[in-house]
Amino acid sequence: MLQKLNFKPGFDKMVTESGAESRWIDGDFVRFRYGLPEKIGGWSQLTNSNNTLPGVARAQHAFAAINGEKYVAIGTSQGLFLYYSGEFFDISPLATAITGATFDATSGSSTVTVNKTAHGLLDGRYVTFSSVTVPSGSGYAISDFTDNTFEVLNKTDNTFQITMPTNSAGSTSATGSATIDPYEIVGPTFQTAGLGWGTDTWGSSTWGTASATSNVILDPGLWSLDNFGQMLVATIHNGKTFT
Repeated sequence: MLQKLNFKPGFDKMVTESGAESRWIDGDFVRFRYGLPEKIGGWSQLTNSNNTLPGVARAQHAFAAINGEKYVAIGTSQGLFLYYSGEFFDISPLATAITGATFDATSGSSTVTVNKTAHGLLDGRYVTFSSVTVPSGSGYAISDFTDNTFEVLNKTDNTFQITMPTNSAGSTSATGSATIDPYEIVGPTFQTAGLGWGTDTWGSSTWGTASATSNVILDPGLWSLDNFGQMLVATIHNGKTFT
């Protein structure tokens, strides 16, 4: 005759297997709900596949506003972002604006060259644009520049390239205008050795050549995040503090 066995919920690790009569003794990725075992679900992606954050996430802080709205701040090696109501919002602090840029565009290409003498930006830095006049004949709208964030690519002393969301409708050279608004520098994406003058003992390299080894370690870009009431307080490691 079949007999129904009623096992008590939870895992009994206090006694032996034979002593744990009518008890579960082991399991993995299981929780008990209404007295019955239930498989714990795995990870699910929070955003769609093309909605990603630039850089490597270094800090995360959850807090709530006075009215109960919930926020999550995420600091990466490139910027600062806020997750709220299913969407990410870019709240990255901006460094000093660089005015007087123009654009080169090539028909059928999404690569646009930004012209600005002595811009001082390095590859991998992220920028936004404001006060934009679109390059002539490109077919771009102002929002294509102002509503997106761009990575600095293939920089020279006086130019760098960006990738637009769509291809240009025509070719143009040194037209349009914009103010470049770089993200505040957070730090390296990875921990690296600092090479150059003063980083190694004298005589370890030839005169005029950077040292090949170093006792100086450059920390990766790090954030410290907290809240004061409903105000987010964000500090860059060895850098500035923002609210």
